[in-house]
Amino acid sequence: MKREQRHGLWQQPPNALLGGLGLALLTVVCYRLHVDPTTVALLYLIVVVLVSLGGLVVPSALVAVMAFVCLDYFFTAAFPDRAERMAGPSGAA
Repeated sequence: MKREQRHGLWQQPPNALLGGLGLALLTVVCYRLHVDPTTVALLYLIVVVLVSLGGLVVPSALVAVMAFVCLDYFFTAAFPDRAERMAGPSGAA
């Protein structure tokens, strides 16, 4: 019996799912450990590159957008007053 090989759209969900799970795991660990946003961005980039090694554009783009959204939501200051609070008392003049 010949086995069916899945190409195209059938191969994309597992790659995107694994990349999304990797991003979620990194987000939880880095958020709880209060890791610097620059380090988190590099770790997200590694996940995006690993997904893109599969050679498919759609999962790579999807994981890249998910990484951007997670980095922006969890690790950057949304408003200037929040940035001042995050800096602590040493940032106040």
